[in-house]
Amino acid sequence: MGAAGAGYARPMTAEITLSTITLGVRDVEASRRFYVDGLGFRSILDVPRPEDVTVLYAAALAAGATSVSAPVEREWGGVSACVADPDGFRWDFVHNPNFRIDPDGTVHLGGN
Repeated sequence: MGAAGAGYARPMTAEITLSTITLGVRDVEASRRFYVDGLGFRSILDVPRPEDVTVLYAAALAAGATSVSAPVEREWGGVSACVADPDGFRWDFVHNPNFRIDPDGTVHLGGN
């Protein structure tokens, strides 16, 4: 494994998907081209269970992130946490029980 993976003691064994990654960027279209078109990231992901936030948070800390906010239940019914990666970029892990993605990619943020 190359230098990028050399610092990890062991890979995560559970498959986890994310519902939201929030990146603060200067140029949204350029970043979308980079992450989605260039790297193949999906523009919509899913965190299906609240406990996935805690798993992602712990994995990020183990990989060298710094805690910004520990996993906490939010007033809107979800769970979120935030870490800063080794370069200081913040990553929010969020489970929203009202977030749904239809097979055609339509996103719903309400309970319907």
